[in-house]
Amino acid sequence: MPPKGRNKPTPMVMFMNELRDEMEFKHKKKFKVPFDEALYELCKPIYDELSEDEKQHYKDLAKSAWTGIRDDKNKKLTSGGIPVAQIEREDQEKRLKKKIENMEIEKQFNFDINTILAMEIVVIHVNWFCKISDDSFVPAEVALARFSLQQGFIDAYHCFPQYDFPPGTKGESKTHSERTHQIPLYDFSEKLENWPIIFRDILKFLSKGNPTSLMDGNCFPLYTMDDDVNDITSRNAVRCFLNLITSSANYGETFSGDNPHEKYFKLYNLSKLLYELKSKDQSFAHHAALFD
Repeated sequence: MPPKGRNKPTPMVMFMNELRDEMEFKHKKKFKVPFDEALYELCKPIYDELSEDEKQHYKDLAKSAWTGIRDDKNKKLTSGGIPVAQIEREDQEKRLKKKIENMEIEKQFNFDINTILAMEIVVIHVNWFCKISDDSFVPAEVALARFSLQQGFIDAYHCFPQYDFPPGTKGESKTHSERTHQIPLYDFSEKLENWPIIFRDILKFLSKGNPTSLMDGNCFPLYTMDDDVNDITSRNAVRCFLNLITSSANYGETFSGDNPHEKYFKLYNLSKLLYELKSKDQSFAHHAALFD
């Protein structure tokens, strides 16, 4: 049952406001302001899973809203001139997003082992030449593989995408390439795929030849590894690549948020997936050879 005083700035209401945009995008609907019972039902289980420290953040927000007094930390800056409150807020949002993602993976595999054995899973990896920022990479190679625990490897998609090196990055790109994937930097642009074609081909691969099934508002789950300290794997590189091909193939379209790829693809943590599979199937060590 929704709480009393639902329109007042309670910790739960502050939490719902923070998740409102994400839930509206995910469920393709608008929720009433300031309080919507449907939004409450979606957010309550997630809020209940938060730690006490995480809940304290929303208690503090509610207290500030009640009194109209901002936390003094909003006035504090880091040595780089960034508000401390902004950094803390971004860290909180990242932790919350990861918690929601893990809950979604658990829900996706909340079946008996016989059902899970037959489920098809797609993993994605991007090798890159250089990193411009957390949101900008020059991609070198892209691969997707489909498998199930029952069948093993099923099929794959692979390409070398077109790329342009920003001025002054070729030396760094050559060093990174030699240390990791060893893909040469020489010009073979005439053999490379452009972004809209890659977008189309990946949709075709994921939907097994019926891309319209992904054009109806359904996001396809893709699993990848998180960023690695040795720069061998990078979720940000995958995210950047998916944003690039989505924006290029849908030029002029307006997307909600900073990640246009989320209209078609949903990225998940591969490590969490493997953990869930292992917890469901005690013989998973036998299937783990799929990832060697």
